[in-house]
Amino acid sequence: MTSQISICLFYMILILISSNYKCKSLSETDDFGLFRSYEVHVINNISTTHDVIIKGDDKLFLQCKSGDDDLGGHILGKGEDLHWNFKVNFWSSTLFYCKMNWGFKKQEFTVFSVGHMTIKCEITRKCFWMVTDDGFYFGCDQKNYTLEYVWN
Repeated sequence: MTSQISICLFYMILILISSNYKCKSLSETDDFGLFRSYEVHVINNISTTHDVIIKGDDKLFLQCKSGDDDLGGHILGKGEDLHWNFKVNFWSSTLFYCKMNWGFKKQEFTVFSVGHMTIKCEITRKCFWMVTDDGFYFGCDQKNYTLEYVWN
């Protein structure tokens, strides 16, 4: 009987916590990590003067997925941005990765994972990936980027 009461109390608290977060915007949420909202952006900033296949080919082909969501295939022209919002799951194991192709160049990497990215993006809760001729730059504010990966 005691274990049933404990389980019932656990679910009631869980429902109260999750309903509290559904009513708040990104800027209003508490510093509590469970069910936090994040936003990821992948921005094509590939030069139109670089020779990959044909001079001027600046199209970026990408597909992003998590264990639960497949965001589908996308083609981004220069300056275009693929972005999505999500909440960290109950187990704090949310992870998104993307496969990207530009001409004959390819790369695949994690664009968001709980722990590494949540620490880097804690203040803005936004993760920006700027894709360029030489690689993939990461930032949290669209101003300051650091090179994280290069093309294969």
